Amino acid sequence: MEELDNSNNNENEEEKQNEDSPKVFINNAQILESGQILITPPKPDEKTFEDWKRTSDEYADKGEYEKAIEAYFRILWTDPNNTEYWEHLSYLYLNGGRYNDAVYAISECVKLDTNNHQYLYKLGGLYILNENYKEAEDYTLKALKLDPLNYKYFQRLGIVYYYINQYDNALSLILKSIELESNDYNNLLLLAYIYDAKSEYDEAIKSILKYLDHIKEKSDSECFVYQYLSILYMKNKQYNTAIETLSKNLDLYPNDDFNYNLLANVYILINQYKEAIDSALKAVNLNKNNFCNSYVLANAFYKNKDYDKSIEILLNTLKLLKENHKEEKLINIKSRKLKNRIIELNDRSIEELCKNLDLDEKNYDYYHLLGKCYNKIGEYNKSICFFLLAYELDNENIYNLHWIGSTYNQNKNYNASINFLLKNIDLSSDIIDSYYWLADSYYNIGKYDKVIKNASKIDNLKIDDENIEYLSILGKSYYKSEKYEKSASILSKVLEKDENNLEILTLLGKSYSSVNNHKKAIEMFVKYDSLNPNDTDNLKSLSKSYYDSGEYNSAINIFLKLTELYPNEAEYWYYLGNSLKNTNQNKEAKEAYKKALKINPYNQTYKEGLKSVGANFFKSAYIWVTILFILVLIVCGIFLFKTKANLGMALPLFTVIFVLMFKTVSLLKK
Repeated sequence: MEELDNSNNNENEEEKQNEDSPKVFINNAQILESGQILITPPKPDEKTFEDWKRTSDEYADKGEYEKAIEAYFRILWTDPNNTEYWEHLSYLYLNGGRYNDAVYAISECVKLDTNNHQYLYKLGGLYILNENYKEAEDYTLKALKLDPLNYKYFQRLGIVYYYINQYDNALSLILKSIELESNDYNNLLLLAYIYDAKSEYDEAIKSILKYLDHIKEKSDSECFVYQYLSILYMKNKQYNTAIETLSKNLDLYPNDDFNYNLLANVYILINQYKEAIDSALKAVNLNKNNFCNSYVLANAFYKNKDYDKSIEILLNTLKLLKENHKEEKLINIKSRKLKNRIIELNDRSIEELCKNLDLDEKNYDYYHLLGKCYNKIGEYNKSICFFLLAYELDNENIYNLHWIGSTYNQNKNYNASINFLLKNIDLSSDIIDSYYWLADSYYNIGKYDKVIKNASKIDNLKIDDENIEYLSILGKSYYKSEKYEKSASILSKVLEKDENNLEILTLLGKSYSSVNNHKKAIEMFVKYDSLNPNDTDNLKSLSKSYYDSGEYNSAINIFLKLTELYPNEAEYWYYLGNSLKNTNQNKEAKEAYKKALKINPYNQTYKEGLKSVGANFFKSAYIWVTILFILVLIVCGIFLFKTKANLGMALPLFTVIFVLMFKTVSLLKK
């Protein structure tokens, strides 16, 4: 390199005059992100073009790509404007894992041939590998514009949209690719990924099964696809089918530890813990270096209530993780996931983690795990302290932010919970549980409008066991905001997944009642009563729904039960009187009103109720008695007039008639 730099310094003027010279190309190549070019200009008596090409190919066949690249630069030197040479160099960089340099090489092809859609397509693919999806989208769209009927370009663009979570766009593009070319079965696999991301597991399974129909030879690809199919069955809660699929895969690939790992997970989901332990042990025996296998085994022992064995495995795993961290500097991705998932820890684990912190006080993972430990045993103040220490080391870790926010919520510090959860959601919307905790915090401080507003930010929220609690909070917020139609719609979906939830039954019944859907309201309250008989509030709501729907006899039965349970509650006697009155049972209604007034004699509403029943009854009886005695008086008067009776004879008769009349009226009043 020093010799090359010195020779370049001696020829500065010549390079300025000819910017396309090979030496300028070499200097530009040195700017590559990962690049060091370990060559010198070839001498006339060195190897020929074909010799260097053969040398490069031989190194590439052996997998020695650095040497292959060095040799191929000798070829590129002969014609730096040859796009084929740059394209092959990009291929070598790609296989050598130098993605940035591969991008650089293909970019040179694009500069030299701007309208070549194949180079644009390849450049888009390399940007996908570099996770630069904006550039990947731009270059793939340019390629598609130049060749609008190329199915591979639709496929590639669909992959880009899949990675940026635009699943509907991805789906339409893959379907278009299939329309143009139905024999590329990779599209079926891509369809499965997209449907999986959209939680449309039935469609994902159909796509995978079609893909498997076209795999003719036994291969690692087939093994992976069967494993993925079993995962889809698990997500779709078809656990027995998942077990059958994995068993079939084990017959074909008995030494693949991930098959046993997945099988153990399925058994855990269906509570067959002994079978889970057997499968996890086989996974560990096949691959002891896969920490995920150890975690599944520990989880299986924990579920089987063998806590000591579970803790022993977890602590050994943590030690291995620490050793792995020292040796490799970068923790294996699966190991990191394992650390984030270890939640079943106790005091022994806390003690072990504290010892590790003494040795490595700047280790984020130890603080984070200690926060989880204390959270699980309900010591939320300590938990928050350790999460905040982890936060100081990494203030943008979305999992730690989620745990801080949720722990503050559990500690009833709702405002602090909201602050951290909002920051978490700003960084990533992937953790759906964060929305639940945020909604719960807003709900507990009475900001129901905030719960509703944040719900509108979530696209295509699916109804499943993982977010049903969030939907419950959302439905209750709509109820508190008096948006009863919306609350009824959401809470009914919650009830489909949690059909015996008493709180949801109550609020759903009241929501239906508020929109005058009394039939559905009664259905909710009756179901509640079957689960929790004689609940006062529910019986009251049920009787009111019966009353509002005109089912007075059913309402009477409920109010009779309420008055029997709570004989000193005037309100129940009053409503019983109303129900009896509406079924023309006036005598019984009168008694009910009287009992209500006896308990609360100054209540004007109760007095009006009694008056309404007493007045009607008294009025009808009094009229008939009055008419009867008037007729008697008339008949007696005519008789006395015709017989010309004297006053001494008439007076006692009329006196007796009047006494009888007033006596009858007084009896009626009673």
